[in-house]
Amino acid sequence: MPKQNCRIRTEWTYPKRHTTSTCDYIDFYARDPFSGEVRRKKISLEKYRHGRERDEMAGQIISQILDKLHKGWNPFAPESEDRRTTPLVDVIDEYVKYLKAEVSRGSKREKTFVDYSNRLKHFKKWACFHNIVLIGQCDTTVIENYLEHRMTYDAVSARTRNNDRTFLSAFFTWCTRRHYIIENPCSRIGNKKTKEKIRKPLSDIELARIKEYLSVNDRFFLLAVYMVYYSLIRPKELSWLRLSDIDIENQVVVVPDKYSKNRCTEPVGLNSAIVDLMIELNIFKYPRHYFLFGYEMRPSEERRDERQFRERWNKLRDKLNIPRNRHFYSLKDSGIIDLLTQEGVVVARDQARHHDVRVTNLYSKYGGKHVHEVTKHFKGKL
Repeated sequence: MPKQNCRIRTEWTYPKRHTTSTCDYIDFYARDPFSGEVRRKKISLEKYRHGRERDEMAGQIISQILDKLHKGWNPFAPESEDRRTTPLVDVIDEYVKYLKAEVSRGSKREKTFVDYSNRLKHFKKWACFHNIVLIGQCDTTVIENYLEHRMTYDAVSARTRNNDRTFLSAFFTWCTRRHYIIENPCSRIGNKKTKEKIRKPLSDIELARIKEYLSVNDRFFLLAVYMVYYSLIRPKELSWLRLSDIDIENQVVVVPDKYSKNRCTEPVGLNSAIVDLMIELNIFKYPRHYFLFGYEMRPSEERRDERQFRERWNKLRDKLNIPRNRHFYSLKDSGIIDLLTQEGVVVARDQARHHDVRVTNLYSKYGGKHVHEVTKHFKGKL
């Protein structure tokens, strides 16, 4: 795409006074930001008394108009919608500042900020190329064209396209709250049907092979595997756990709200297999303020990024010839499925910290749909 300047240009003429024997008025021209046409704006001076009063008012009006035009005012934008003429790039810059503030307050995660920033860059680049320079130009048709471009030319999946739509909807909701636009242009745009997720849960045989190998070769990583499978803790949350978050006596680990996906501080149960392995590894000989999984998966004063789990998992998966669609996060999928099957949906929901059993039921074999036993054995008339 050729480089373009996406800042709106100043397109207006200086206001002038016109005096004839029949009329007295000020006029100037400006480009209508939505139709693109240059239009004339006329202001009558007839209501002012002829002579000194009218001359003074004419000078004041011209000065006020010039000042407003230099500040970006457009005479053809209704007063209640003045902010629709704000350059799109300025609104995006303001939104980025808002996101940074949300991250610093702990309301949004750093990962969310990075994701949103990348999507903003894609959208801004496309908008510049298609001469979408004002926030008010972002209507439903424009957003539909952008999403279609993402699927057709960027070759993104339906799932990524839907995530783009969700992100844009959040952005434009923010814009409506700040009166840049009146209506969210995404409100009439639906999601595309998506394919089933590539990530698959692990089979019983695969779980057994992983345990057998790690029990001999990497017991500290086995502890991380246990934590995800039994306690259903997400990798990002796992990377932030400290020894002080663990109550070994009551077999509970508390996930702090600052690092939890649902932004709530909640306890989850520690399976006896986890407790026994922690004791074997002398985990509690380390200072309480240490992170549970630091360098080389051992307790450490320095936190390591959650990517270390994925990197070690990928090496393990290749060594054991486990299919590539079994991710480290697949351990959580498998743990939910097994807990749901053995102990019921309510127990699995609470341990997974889901807000609704319908979310937990998505992990069951038939997507949460159950059949009644009586349908398998009742005597019909056929």
